Amino acid sequence: MFLKFFLLSLVVALISMWGIVAWHRYVLLEEMPKGWIPRLNPSNIVMYLLRSLQLMLVSMVCMLPVAFIGSAIVQAGGVIGAVLMVVCLVAVSVFVGRMVLVLPAAAIGASFGLSDALRATQGQWPTFLAVGFFIFLANAVAAVILLGLSSVPWLMNVVQLGFSAVLSLLNISILTTLYGYYEEKRSI
Repeated sequence: MFLKFFLLSLVVALISMWGIVAWHRYVLLEEMPKGWIPRLNPSNIVMYLLRSLQLMLVSMVCMLPVAFIGSAIVQAGGVIGAVLMVVCLVAVSVFVGRMVLVLPAAAIGASFGLSDALRATQGQWPTFLAVGFFIFLANAVAAVILLGLSSVPWLMNVVQLGFSAVLSLLNISILTTLYGYYEEKRSI
């Protein structure tokens, strides 16, 4: 059962990444699709998947110590400890967020690693903090609206599907824009 679920999840992830890679390539390389279905770039999709896994591992390695130490600080420091933990989690999130530029790079086949992403975004933490805040705010607004619609499940599901599509496109577009701006020195 687990193997079937894993394989299905992998297929869904690869199909999703096909569209994401195509979008990055369309914006950054001006690669036009031929017809309704975007061009399949298997090597770029696999690299995108591997970079995604790499980012997940880096995130876990960075977040685990903060979570363990933070939980001790919260227990010892109460509200002040909780505020300190939130500040630490936000700082680590911004640090890891600067590394996500490797994803559009993988989509276009550029040789661009985590250290390159950190170098390209050096000193730009306020931008990533603001972008992260606005993405969080957009998701929070969507969650509140969906909570209000919870008494009408079919409507909530339809609206949730719409929000998922819009927020996914927003996140991918922001990611593409950040890569274009910081690495390719494009204007916004």
